[in-house]
Amino acid sequence: MNIRIACLAALIMAIVCDRATRAEPLELQLRYQQPVAEGSTRFHQRTRPEAWQPEATAVIVCDMWNSHHCVNAVRRVVQLA
Repeated sequence: MNIRIACLAALIMAIVCDRATRAEPLELQLRYQQPVAEGSTRFHQRTRPEAWQPEATAVIVCDMWNSHHCVNAVRRVVQLA
């Protein structure tokens, strides 16, 4: 797992937990890509606003492993788990 993804997940979890105690919606700007034209390999970057309800929001960490060719990655995944 990329350490940036792990840090982002931890940050989102902290924000969600903090907001859940106040029951305020979590206001987000979601980014996505849309093809320039049908069948194109070029994309426009788009954003859209969205509000997540803290009581209905969870963070799921997946793609965990028990073995990896990099010893430090295995150490980090143990800390994450």
